[in-house]
Amino acid sequence: MTNSKKYNKEYYKRNKEKWNKLNPSNNPERRIYLKGWREENKEEQARLQSISRKNNRKKINKYYKKYYSKNKDKFQEYVKNHENEIIVRRETRNRFELGKFCIICNSKEDLQFHHWRYILPLNKRDFSTICKDCHYNIHYEINKAKLKRTK
Repeated sequence: MTNSKKYNKEYYKRNKEKWNKLNPSNNPERRIYLKGWREENKEEQARLQSISRKNNRKKINKYYKKYYSKNKDKFQEYVKNHENEIIVRRETRNRFELGKFCIICNSKEDLQFHHWRYILPLNKRDFSTICKDCHYNIHYEINKAKLKRTK
């Protein structure tokens, strides 16, 4: 065992209580607090998440490559089940240009297509240009509504 690993193990043993208070996975009160904070600060949470993804792009790509190599069957099944959506996304990128600003908040950064429906032939009404944060919030609300319906 290397010296740093040994030191970390010893540090953890000496400061177990402190560690458990700070680490949300070990502390139910902290988890509840963080869940509440995320609900109250959705925009800030999305902004922080976006920054984190940008700063850790190489790690994220490495993780996805590793995950893909272990789960090729799942990916192939997904492609088979969502073939129409994949075609529509590709056709949208190839045939249409992004708008100049987000239709929700007028931001000009991190613009993306949001598909209102995945049907062919493509029509300009089937998608809109929105920024990454608004796109995240739209899908967050849609998924939240789906969860409520299933309960």
